[in-house]
Amino acid sequence: MIEPKSTVPNMRPAPKDKHPLVLALCQVSFTPVMKMEDYIPSLQDVLRKSGFPKYSKHVVSSFNFEMKPGVMDKPTQKDEIIWEFVNSDDSRSVVVTQSSIAVIILRREYSNSENFLESVLHGYGNLHDLAKPLHVTRIGLRYVDLVEPQAGLPRLDDCLMGNLYDDSFLADEAHSGHSHLQKRMRMKNGSLLTLNLRATDAPNAKVRVLSPDFQLFSLRPNFKLEAEGPHAVIDIDNSFTFTEPNENVLLDNVIAHFRALHRHHKEAFRSATTEELRNAYDM
Repeated sequence: MIEPKSTVPNMRPAPKDKHPLVLALCQVSFTPVMKMEDYIPSLQDVLRKSGFPKYSKHVVSSFNFEMKPGVMDKPTQKDEIIWEFVNSDDSRSVVVTQSSIAVIILRREYSNSENFLESVLHGYGNLHDLAKPLHVTRIGLRYVDLVEPQAGLPRLDDCLMGNLYDDSFLADEAHSGHSHLQKRMRMKNGSLLTLNLRATDAPNAKVRVLSPDFQLFSLRPNFKLEAEGPHAVIDIDNSFTFTEPNENVLLDNVIAHFRALHRHHKEAFRSATTEELRNAYDM
């Protein structure tokens, strides 16, 4: 297996008991390995010995509609196999397809940033040794945070930067509204960062924290999947797509690009939240 470097990048501080982090996901995509299923038994044996005893296989179907002027063609169905390896308490998983590997970690398992990256390198290194994918095509990172009013920050607009909104509904206590903001930014290194912010100041609001694309996986949070009352969900997705077709799958490349992606995530989170909130979480 490719051994992780001892000097892993420092990414985010370890969460406190009430840290806003809900979920962290890292994904490495590569050119398809059509015989991936042949390597799954060996990968399962390695992962179960390193703390991932649970295994499941899913088939996910998607449909593509091709629109032509005045005509809608019949949808084209595409099936994708997903192999998932989960730890004993359903708080961490490794998800493999024919063209990607992802590591997903929930709040209670995210002890510190170094541990997070080492988990990604562990999963990716073992898969690389077995299946030997030739070219990395994309590296992505996603954080989901839940921000709620708390002691010392009683209002949601004490936690979020008001200039994020086209209107200032959060500043009006008499107005119970919902807002969904999406910002897409091309970063200097060529990565694409998407910040999705869903916020409400409605006192009786009850909204799912995780978006539907996470429902497929087997992780079981030990916290509520629904947020009640005023809150904001900050979902930041940042990815780098390689333009050169012959980009080698090198561990140093993976570490370097994740380092840049994490730096951009930190900047995006700071742009969405107030200094008072970050100080409350020692971020």
